Amino acid sequence: MAHGQAVMLIEDNADARQMVALMLEELGYSVTACADVAQGIAHLSSGGVCDVVVTDLIMPGTSGLEFTTLVRRWRAKTPVVLMTGDEEALESAVDEGLIPLLKPFTIDQLRAVLAEALRRRH
Repeated sequence: MAHGQAVMLIEDNADARQMVALMLEELGYSVTACADVAQGIAHLSSGGVCDVVVTDLIMPGTSGLEFTTLVRRWRAKTPVVLMTGDEEALESAVDEGLIPLLKPFTIDQLRAVLAEALRRRH
């Protein structure tokens, strides 16, 4: 179980965002759910707490990979989990040093990926 760590979730699909946020809360995380990268940027730039970012890869406008570049500039030690249903895209995520999460996933898979992400933070 998480110990109140803060997760910023960025997912443009409202149903998916709600489902993943509920899973994260069930695991004990504090969740800031964002509908797009602009909301994520606003959260980070306002000093919002974020121990790990979970972002969708493919979104309108700015992609999850592009957002990762911004996260690394502002908060270099914040790990990023990249969600996608595209297995080939996951390979590029690993090459970028991101933690991949193939959709659809179970709560146990999400738990394991977040544990890995938080281990990398230290």
